[in-house]
Amino acid sequence: MKYYNVYRLYGGIHTWHEMRVDFTLVACATYYNLDIVYSEDKKTLASKTALKAYKHVNSQDNFRTPTFFTYSDLLLKFDIKKPNGGKNVL
Repeated sequence: MKYYNVYRLYGGIHTWHEMRVDFTLVACATYYNLDIVYSEDKKTLASKTALKAYKHVNSQDNFRTPTFFTYSDLLLKFDIKKPNGGKNVL
């Protein structure tokens, strides 16, 4: 709930219902000290406002925020071509 409260303070427009899974995913990644979260979701999970909220809350609670990358970043890292003629399948 901390992420959501700060997200709203920073001007986030999505409801708790729309964000709860995203915030839970990031909270778990943070808690278990995962380095990376991959997501194409720039509207909610990896939006600028949400990223700002994660960093704010995690720094207050002395946690490291995971680095966020896109699915395309993952494919480039491992030199994998996108399936289906370049269309995103996830």
